[in-house]
Amino acid sequence: MNGEAMGKKAQIRMSESIAIMIVFFVLLVFGIVFYSQIERRNIGVAISSSQDLKAVEVAQVFSFLPEVQCTKENIVINNCFDLMKLESLRHWVDPDNAGTNPVEQYYYPMFLMSKLTVRQIYPDAGEMVIYDLEPPGGEWTKSAATQIPVSLYNATGDPVAGRPPFYAFGYLEVEVFSK
Repeated sequence: MNGEAMGKKAQIRMSESIAIMIVFFVLLVFGIVFYSQIERRNIGVAISSSQDLKAVEVAQVFSFLPEVQCTKENIVINNCFDLMKLESLRHWVDPDNAGTNPVEQYYYPMFLMSKLTVRQIYPDAGEMVIYDLEPPGGEWTKSAATQIPVSLYNATGDPVAGRPPFYAFGYLEVEVFSK
């Protein structure tokens, strides 16, 4: 009987050890799944933050282009766009020639797949799309938008209303697309 009792005790201890190992591995699997979900969320936040930073970077690059900045006696005025220069740049970067326009190919490394719009708010409302290279089809679904307030200088004024050259208030809207 002593051998039989020892065998049962050994079986019980082995069953306990197996149960403990099963519980350990179940907890380990739950921990790995939980950790991977947290990391996936953190990576998504990092990607979104990176996309927002890219939109700000494009806005800064555009804001400091000499092609659009206001100048007075060769001195650059901060956060100011010359409407005549914007209009000229808009015609140079024509969206109808998407991808084939050499000027557009010059600006692509700076602006990537994005849409740059200058919106005038005061005294008259209006908008001007400067650069619009949206992705074809629906392959690029995410976009990050950034808006920067700017002063808009109209050097010609309004000849119809007899208004001299003036400054208007508006903002630059940059929308950057990504996959």
